[in-house]
Amino acid sequence: MRNFPVYPDRLTRLLDGAWDFAWLGDAIDVNAIVPSLEVFNEIAAVPGCFDTAGERIGRRGVGLYRKWFHFPAGLCRLSLEGLGLYARIWFDGNEIGQCRIPYSTLEFDFSVEDGMHEIVIAVDNRFSPKNAPLVQPYNDFYAFGGIYRSVSIQRLPKLAIDQIRIKTLNLETGLVRVELSLRGAVPEMLAFQYAFDGAELQRAEARVEKNEIAFEVEVPDFRIWSPEQPDLHTLCVRIADDTVIERFGIRTIETDGCQLLLNGEPLRLLGVNRHESHPEFGPVQPTQLMVDDLKYAKELHANFIRGAHYQQNPEFLELCDQMGFLVWEESYGWGQPAADAEDPVKVELFCRASAAMARASVNHPSVIIYGFLNESCSDTMAGRDLYRKIIESIRAEDDTRLISYASNRFDRDICFDLADIISIKPYPGWISEGDDW
Repeated sequence: MRNFPVYPDRLTRLLDGAWDFAWLGDAIDVNAIVPSLEVFNEIAAVPGCFDTAGERIGRRGVGLYRKWFHFPAGLCRLSLEGLGLYARIWFDGNEIGQCRIPYSTLEFDFSVEDGMHEIVIAVDNRFSPKNAPLVQPYNDFYAFGGIYRSVSIQRLPKLAIDQIRIKTLNLETGLVRVELSLRGAVPEMLAFQYAFDGAELQRAEARVEKNEIAFEVEVPDFRIWSPEQPDLHTLCVRIADDTVIERFGIRTIETDGCQLLLNGEPLRLLGVNRHESHPEFGPVQPTQLMVDDLKYAKELHANFIRGAHYQQNPEFLELCDQMGFLVWEESYGWGQPAADAEDPVKVELFCRASAAMARASVNHPSVIIYGFLNESCSDTMAGRDLYRKIIESIRAEDDTRLISYASNRFDRDICFDLADIISIKPYPGWISEGDDW
């Protein structure tokens, strides 16, 4: 379960642990399932995958998860931090949503009565152009079935802070811009309190526009974040009955011609690619495994991790923040053909996956590059239109990072001008044609 942001005033229940489970196999239509008619005769771990152990190693089909828990009355938010490949979600017998983008975070807001509640999740790991249209059977990473990351529920106040975004404006003074997205009964003028690094709360007031407020402030005793000195700050914001604590780093990332600049200084990236994949756990990553991987990277004198090819675990990004790694984070996509760029359903899902990645990662100083669509159709006009739409969706959420994509199209690529960094993968002496590079 991710450590940040923190919600001191909200009742939060982590639903990880042992869930009831039923294996429905590969003969059933996942969209015809009625959970109340199924018999739960097993126990399954959440987070966990149903196809990594025992007789179901490598099996494809539908697994049904169920959890009973008590929660008091009020407006609630159910958060699921990653499912795969396709999922349907029910709460108290009512279907509340679906997952069609593996690894992406889902959130659902609704009201509940006091008492016992039931959450049921049907997860289908079969390749299906209808249910999981972004996933292909020949991707270079295994498509696991299960609930990859944590599940939690929290009670929301009538006026709630939906998100805090903190952007570095000036490295010399520690000036940052704080943007708050709000939900609920939002007034025209909003009184709030804020404090950095556990200091005494300061009072302020701002005009609300489109359910958002913004203000600029200098961080007291600020420290600049870098791989050598990964110093982090916290910002606490209190509005009415809601308090949120967010962690962030003060740093900038930009380009100057062919030079990459971190905090205004030339930067050389030395790193590795990393998949969230393990022979025992699949994409379910224990904290020790993540820490050990980063320690191995440190021993290699690496400062850079490319997280491929999907939205990364929030806990992994928090570790990169703390340990001083720079990260290329990538939304879901691998080797997508031009036909995908011509499919409006897939285009919408690719854009939604990319926007969700940027929204989730905006306060991680480790993330310096957003990527997407590894080795896809960037040599076609349909692909160019898709790449442009994805970049627009990312920048609408976060315009402070650099954008790139891994290309193996070489001089046929027609999208390089859309990106901030050109990234070419020639594979010399391995899988490339001799004249490709």
